Amino acid sequence: MFDFLWWAFITAIGIGIGAFGAGFRGALFMALVGALGGGFMWFERKNHP
Repeated sequence: MFDFLWWAFITAIGIGIGAFGAGFRGALFMALVGALGGGFMWFERKNHP
């Protein structure tokens, strides 16, 4: 649960930076990168405890 909150927090920061720096398209891209990165980290941690 804490991992998910941390991942959401990092993604939100990335979206904020992307929106401020590059507008809506940048925010969308940062959200996608954050979601993929967070999902990959979660998957790795689940497979290698």
